[in-house]
Amino acid sequence: MSVLRNILIFIWCCHYMLAYSQSDSSISSRPLIGLVAGIHYGSIFAHTESVQNTAGSHPLGVELQFMKQQVDKNTYNVCRCFPKQSILTSVYSFDNEVLGWSAIAAYLLEPSYRISDRILFSIRGSIGLSYASNPFDADKNPTNQSYSTTVNGYLLYGVGIQWQFDQRFALED
Repeated sequence: MSVLRNILIFIWCCHYMLAYSQSDSSISSRPLIGLVAGIHYGSIFAHTESVQNTAGSHPLGVELQFMKQQVDKNTYNVCRCFPKQSILTSVYSFDNEVLGWSAIAAYLLEPSYRISDRILFSIRGSIGLSYASNPFDADKNPTNQSYSTTVNGYLLYGVGIQWQFDQRFALED
C-alpha cells in the first residue's frame, strides 16, 4: 500500500501531460488544441467536530480537459500571455461513504506567462457545476455535514508552473 501511495503522490506532483501540435519552439499563428488528462489525490482536513466523520479520507479524482491555447503574436502583444481555454470534466471519489462521489463540468481560463524558454507560470480560474452523490438528508444521510444539495456551484482558483521538456510534451502542476 505504501508503494501505491508513493506512486499516487508522484503522479499528483506531475499530474498533467500536454500534447502540442507545433514542431518548433517559435510562436505560431495557429492555436494549440488538445486533450489534457490529470489525476488528483488529497486528504480531507476535518476542521470541526461536526465533520470528524470525514477525517482520514483520501479523495481521488480523474480529470479530462479539451483545451485550446492561443500562441500567436497578436494575442501575446495584447495580454503578454498565452491564454488557454478548456472545458473541464472530472470525477472524484471522496473515499468516504458519508460523502460519496462527485462529477464536475466547468469552463476553465488559464493565462500562461513565459518565465524562460521552457518554464511558464499560469493562473487558473474555473466556474461550473458539480453533481454530488450523497448530500445531507435528515432521513437517509444525516451525518453528512459537508454539503446539502445534489447540484452545487463549482469555483476554482489556482496557480501553476509548466515545464516544457520537449517540443510536444510538458508537465504542469
